[in-house]
Amino acid sequence: MLDLFASLLFSVEEDAADEADNRGSDYLTKADAKYLALALGLFLIVAIPGYYYLRDESDTYHCKMHFQAISEALATYESENDERLPPAYFASVDPNIPQLDDKNRPITWATTLANIAGIDHLDGQTTFMCPTADKSQAAVTEGPDGKDLLMTYGMYLGLSTQVTTNFTDPGNVVSIAETANGGKFGTFDPVPIRPDGKNTPANDAYLIGYSNGDLIPKTDTLPPPSVTRLAYFNSQNGIDQDGLGGRHGDSIFCLFLDGHFELLKSYQAGNPNHWPVPNSK
Repeated sequence: MLDLFASLLFSVEEDAADEADNRGSDYLTKADAKYLALALGLFLIVAIPGYYYLRDESDTYHCKMHFQAISEALATYESENDERLPPAYFASVDPNIPQLDDKNRPITWATTLANIAGIDHLDGQTTFMCPTADKSQAAVTEGPDGKDLLMTYGMYLGLSTQVTTNFTDPGNVVSIAETANGGKFGTFDPVPIRPDGKNTPANDAYLIGYSNGDLIPKTDTLPPPSVTRLAYFNSQNGIDQDGLGGRHGDSIFCLFLDGHFELLKSYQAGNPNHWPVPNSK
């Protein structure tokens, strides 16, 4: 960028000098051109980072509003279903493979919430997709009226159909968080779920699970299993480390069972208390 400014300044100076020599004092002098180029350069130095900052702040705000809408929809579902959470996905004959609709899209918790609450779009954006994420990070699930529903948020599979009142510390248990599909951008996804159970591309950003079993971690595994599919970039070796990037700086949004949500860094999200095994009391 500095090279560009220097080139611009040199060009403006030469043109201004020629104009001043040939046409007199009604045109920019060499000094005027120099100050104008410097002012323009300083403006760009300040404006460009400011633009990116405001854009990032706007994306974070919209993602926050998405989580607010999802939190309210979950609360409505729970109140109508004896404080029970929706299924993370509807299982097919093989419980490890989701049930698919006639367009080979999985039927998921987001399908349930979008159909019940009508929150598939918010402010012109897909409610279940972070504005900072591109489509390569999104899973496609069945949406209202047969439409595609893109999603980069996942439900913790260990909470599927669980009764929320069974948990003694709901403010510390993550239910929904930002996820990435099929290990995109180096996200940790060692157990990808493929719609046909074979070799099709993974379509699994609608859920969160364990690295060695998704639903229930194997307690005899050392080191302890890590949580998969969270949107921490370059987390191939697990999320229990500092310094990983996320969708919002170094963090992602997480929604907790008590309805509040917050930004968590990778080492914070790796806290095993956030991911209890099913049927916790």
